[in-house]
Amino acid sequence: MNAIFGILNLDGAPVAAEELSVMQAALAFWGLDGAQVWNAGAAGLGCLHLASTPEAAGERLPFYHSASGLALTAGARLDNRLELLNDLGLRTGGSQAAVTDAEIILHAYLRWGEACVLHLEGDWHFAVWDERNQRLFLARDHHGNTGLYYYHNARHFAFASSKKALLALEAVPKKPNLLRISQLLTAWPGDGTQTGYEHILRLPPAHYLVVNTSGLSTNRYWFPENVSELRLKSDEDYLEAFMEAFTRAVSVRLRSQRPVGVTLSGGLDSGAVTAVAAGVLRESGESLLAFTSTPVSDPSQYTDVGRFGDETRLAAETARYSGNVEHILIPAGQVTPLAAIERMLWVHDEPLHAAGNQYWLAALLDAARQREVGSLLTGQMGNAVISWTGAGENLLPLLRQGEAGFSQAFEAARRGAKLSRWRAVRRFLLKPLVLPVMYQIRSRFRLGANVWKSYSAIRPEFARRIGLEREMAEAGYLPRFTPPHPLQQRLAIIQPGRSILGASWHEKGGAYGLEVRDPTQDRRLIELCLAIPESQYQRQGVDRWLVRRAMQGHLPDAVRMNTRRGLQAADLGARLLGSRHEVEAALARLGQHELACQVLDLKRMQGVLASLERGLTPGLNEECGTILLRGLMVGMFLLRFSNC
Repeated sequence: MNAIFGILNLDGAPVAAEELSVMQAALAFWGLDGAQVWNAGAAGLGCLHLASTPEAAGERLPFYHSASGLALTAGARLDNRLELLNDLGLRTGGSQAAVTDAEIILHAYLRWGEACVLHLEGDWHFAVWDERNQRLFLARDHHGNTGLYYYHNARHFAFASSKKALLALEAVPKKPNLLRISQLLTAWPGDGTQTGYEHILRLPPAHYLVVNTSGLSTNRYWFPENVSELRLKSDEDYLEAFMEAFTRAVSVRLRSQRPVGVTLSGGLDSGAVTAVAAGVLRESGESLLAFTSTPVSDPSQYTDVGRFGDETRLAAETARYSGNVEHILIPAGQVTPLAAIERMLWVHDEPLHAAGNQYWLAALLDAARQREVGSLLTGQMGNAVISWTGAGENLLPLLRQGEAGFSQAFEAARRGAKLSRWRAVRRFLLKPLVLPVMYQIRSRFRLGANVWKSYSAIRPEFARRIGLEREMAEAGYLPRFTPPHPLQQRLAIIQPGRSILGASWHEKGGAYGLEVRDPTQDRRLIELCLAIPESQYQRQGVDRWLVRRAMQGHLPDAVRMNTRRGLQAADLGARLLGSRHEVEAALARLGQHELACQVLDLKRMQGVLASLERGLTPGLNEECGTILLRGLMVGMFLLRFSNC
C-alpha cells in the first residue's frame, strides 16, 4: 500500500520543491517501488510506491487530469473494482488490469464528488487537489488499514500517511501532547484524532477532510451503529448469509502482487481467516504462509485458568487441517521487549497501547518480510464481528408466562450452560435485570471513574495537574465499564469512526515492505454481523455459536469448539526477567529526565520489575504489559523532548 503526502499553502505562495523533497526523504523506506512528486502553484502532492496488487505494479502517482484540473495521489486497494468499472463505464473491452485503482478513484470523484467515499470498498486513502476551485479533499476508508495525519495553521496545511513526513518539516512544532500521553497510559481510546504530538492530528477512518482558504472541515460518512436488525427465516439462512459475506471479505483480500501470508494463533478468528484463505488459494494451486508467535518458555504456570499462553499446538492443527499451509513458528528469541519498543517508536513516532505485544509483532513482521510476503492477513477485529460471543441469553421474558415459564427458564439455563440453579439465576435472570440499572447509576455518579489507577504507570500528581478525571468526564468515558447493550459492547471494541488500529497497521506494513489486511474489518461484513440477531451468537450456553457452525468442515474440532482463550505475550514476564539489565538501564535514563519523572510513576514501574524476582503470576505478567512496558514506551517517547 502506497504512502502519500502533500502541502497546500493557504496564503497562495508556491510550494517549495525542497519541502516536498524533505517529506519524500523522510518516507524513503516506504517507496520500494519508486517515488514521485507533483506541484503547481500553491499545492504539491507526493507518493511513495509500494505495489500490493497486480494493477498497482504499473501505477505512477501523483497524476494530473488536465480535462478537469484535478491532481490526485492515493494508496488504495479497491475490493469492489468490477462493480466500479461497470458503474463508471470504464470497461471498454480492453484489459481491466490496465485501469488502476487510483484511476477508478479519480473517475468516482468526477462522478460523485465528495459522495464517492460511499461507493469505494476496501483499504484506501487519497487526496484530490482541485486546481480550479483551489480546494483540497482528503479521505480515508470506512474501517481499513490506512492512515492520514495532518498539520494546519493559518498559512499552511500539510498531510502524510506517516507523522515522519510532517516531523521533517521545520514549520511543524514538535511539542508532546500530554493529554494523549495520559490516554495511552490509562488505556483511554480517545476520539481517534489526537496523536503524541500536540500539533499533529489524525484523520480517523470513515472521515473526509476539506481545506481551502476559508478554513478546514472534517465529516464522518459511515455509521454502523445505526444498522437495523436482520430478520431471516431460519438459522441456516443466517449461516448462509454470514459465510457468503465472510468468504467474500477474505477472497477480495487475496489479490496480491506478491505471496500472501496470515498471522495464525490458536483461536477462531485467525483460524477462520486462514481456513477460508487456504481454501480459495487451493483452487488456483497456491499455498498460504502462516506465521505463529510461540513462547520461549512454558507460560502455563502463570496463565489464568480458561486461558492458554502457548498457541502452537492449536495453530498447527489448523495449518495441517487446511493442507496447503506452510506453518512458520516465530519464537522471537532474538528481540527483547525493550528493543522492539525502540523499533516501534521509530515506526509510529508515538507510544502504543499494546506495548507488551511489540516484541512478537516485530519478529513476525520481520519473518514475513524475509519470506517476501506482500500481503499479510489478520483477524484482529474478529472478537466484535465474526466471533462475537453473544451477550448471553435473557430468560426474563419467560417469567411473564407465569409458573410454567418460570420453570422453563430455569431448565433452559441449567441444560444449556450446565450451571447450578443459583448460578443460572445470576447469569440469565439477575444480570439482564441489574446491569442496565448499574450502568445508569455508574454513568450518572461516575462510580469507578478512577479505576485506571490500578493498572496505569501514570503519576497521580500529573493526572491531577492535567485534570485527567475531568477530561474523561467531559468525554463521557468510564474506564473498564461494560455498557449493558450488546451493540454498545461491540461498538466499544470496533470503535467506528475513531479507531487508530488501521493507521497503526498501515505504518507497520510500510516499515516492513508489505500490506496488512484484515477481512474482519470489511465494511459489508461488519454491517451484516452487527445486524444478525444476538440469538445467532449464543445458543444453549454455547458462545460464538455462529462462527463455530460456519467453520464446521473448515477447522478441526479441537480449534472450532475450543472454549479457552489464547493469551498474547503470555511469557512477557519471563522475557523481561531475562533482559532485566536492559530494562533497569532504561528506567535509570527515565529517572534523569525531568518530564518523564513528572509524567510517570517510576517507583511503581521499578516495583513491577523487582516483583519478577519473587516469581511470576498471571496478575504480575499482566502488570508487566500494562504498567511496566506501557510506561517504558511512553517514557522512551518523552526522551525525544526537552523538559517542558
